[in-house]
Amino acid sequence: MGGIIKFIEDRRVLMACTILSVVLIMAFQELTQRLGGPMFDTLQGGYDLMTLRELMLVYGADGRASYALASITLDAIFPFVYGTLAIGLLLRLAAFPILRLLAILPVFVMAFDLAENVQLYFLLSGFPEITEAAVSAASETTQMKSLAVLAALLALAFQLSLRLVLVIYQQVSRS
Repeated sequence: MGGIIKFIEDRRVLMACTILSVVLIMAFQELTQRLGGPMFDTLQGGYDLMTLRELMLVYGADGRASYALASITLDAIFPFVYGTLAIGLLLRLAAFPILRLLAILPVFVMAFDLAENVQLYFLLSGFPEITEAAVSAASETTQMKSLAVLAALLALAFQLSLRLVLVIYQQVSRS
């Protein structure tokens, strides 16, 4: 386990994950433009059957196929890339050993994101034969992912703020 943690904390790994995250985000932005509407897994408040049907019609058959393919390829890789980056940052920023436990938060984000991707694939490839229950389950997963992202971002902000306060305190106490 220690070897994996050292690997995740390595600056080169964090830099590679940062670059890959930017590239993947750009790919998702390109896909969003080609779809002609927002990707429904980015809708913060979730979505219902009617919203999903409207978006699916906007996407068209080719857009749905592209989105479905991206869900099981690019968006299957992305959680591991941003998850490694977030875990590595949380581990490196931890001012106290106990705070390293916050690195578990991105694992929840990754799990929700991967589950969501599978659900989206089936919704996109099954259109127009999709059920309210399937849409509701996918929407709930999207909302849980959003909450997990918020928790992970708050943990990162907390770790960074605490680290900055400690650096400032050390500078002031040396004076």
